[in-house]
Amino acid sequence: MKRCKLPKNWGLSETIKIIDYLLYIQVIAIANYLSLFFRQEEFVRQKKAETFRGRGKTETLEDHGEESLEVKLDVLCKTYQWEQCLERAKSNDELFSKYLAKYVTHICKTRSPQHALNIYAVEYGPLIHKQHLNLYRAMASLIINNVAQDEFEIWSKFRDVFLGVVSYLVLMHEEC
Repeated sequence: MKRCKLPKNWGLSETIKIIDYLLYIQVIAIANYLSLFFRQEEFVRQKKAETFRGRGKTETLEDHGEESLEVKLDVLCKTYQWEQCLERAKSNDELFSKYLAKYVTHICKTRSPQHALNIYAVEYGPLIHKQHLNLYRAMASLIINNVAQDEFEIWSKFRDVFLGVVSYLVLMHEEC
């Protein structure tokens, strides 16, 4: 196999430009090879994540297993594929909490507090993480201001969720 020589003025910036272009046109195998040869693996990993995130292609991310789960979840989140995002995040408690909070935030912004309440009351239960405490406050405000007094089912779920949150906080306080 014949080796080619690079020009003397060949630098890292030229290599990065070529790798960047190869990723843009999705010639990933050659970009990976160049990244190994010029020790730019981290640059290629970041660029692939940015490229796939921008295009919203989770299938392409699946084909390249070294990409992190969080990049895949970001793509699903930005394309509003919430159920799929939460299903994949279940394997990591911290990521699950983060993306559930994003989902509930999205729901609260669309002024659907009953749906947000169902997520905590029926689907996943109340989670006690810092990002969820602010969501509970926002959800409570929306429910108190927008739900009629005679809607017993919603108020019952509301009570159960907040009783669970308070019980858990009291238990944590007693342990400390």
